[in-house]
Amino acid sequence: MSRIGVIHKYVFDNSYKTSEWALKLAAFHLVGVSYMASLIAAKRGDNVELATIAGMLHDIAYANIIPVDSPESQTHAELGAIVSMKILKELNITSQEENEIICNSIKKHSDKTVIDTPFDEILKDADILSHGLSDVTAENKNLIGEGRESRWIALCKEFGFLNYENLRINCTE
Repeated sequence: MSRIGVIHKYVFDNSYKTSEWALKLAAFHLVGVSYMASLIAAKRGDNVELATIAGMLHDIAYANIIPVDSPESQTHAELGAIVSMKILKELNITSQEENEIICNSIKKHSDKTVIDTPFDEILKDADILSHGLSDVTAENKNLIGEGRESRWIALCKEFGFLNYENLRINCTE
């Protein structure tokens, strides 16, 4: 099994065992971000495998520690980096250097206003792209906030979404 396969199996075997819809959506989000991270890393010439692993683990704190709607969720990135480091060491499929690259990106992924290393930016952008493409309605609150909307527009331009203004549709009941 590939290293990515090992991570996918670990996450789904050990996390998100729930019937709660919010947690199921969180699990889908991890997969979506891992796919977006691999796409962005490939386009930008970075490490696709590590980006995919980082995407799969980036919100792991929600699975094991913090309820998704908790006020503590603002610290999920830092806690997620700690949990991810433990998982990676337990699985022993990545080097210490790779662990640090992955976990540093997880720790920084929530601050969309700061520009970090190119690898860190892949995870931030993958998070935005996944949120933006998983719900194209204007009501999608995941694209609102400091650094989020401008990243969304920049990513749409980077990937050639020529009608990116039209990706945010208004829904009527």
